[in-house]
Amino acid sequence: MRLRTRTLILVTVLACACTNPTGLPHSRLWFQATPSGASSASTAARSTCTELPELLGSVIDDAVSLDSGASAAISASRDAVSLRFSGTAGLEKRDITRTQLDAGYADSFQVRSSAGQAYDISLSSTCK
Repeated sequence: MRLRTRTLILVTVLACACTNPTGLPHSRLWFQATPSGASSASTAARSTCTELPELLGSVIDDAVSLDSGASAAISASRDAVSLRFSGTAGLEKRDITRTQLDAGYADSFQVRSSAGQAYDISLSSTCK
């Protein structure tokens, strides 16, 4: 009887640890853009959390509009996330694989809109 109880407890704990119906962990990309030099109290950051789909061939598209006509388009497939900037000078795209996200991805960099406004961009595999 004890062995049966322990097995039931173990199965219950393992089932609770699964984060989606397939038993695989969710892979996510947290995107946040904050105007450079702005305090978080005075300017609201623009952010989104995009989850990679599990089904083969599925795509999830998301977008974040920045001031000054700049924007970021996020396209997530089963294997990767593609981040594309428009209305910005310099960096135009960034591709991040599911393997990178599952390993604990984090990055930060700056983009500048065509109008000259700089934005601090933060990316992470942990949504906030």
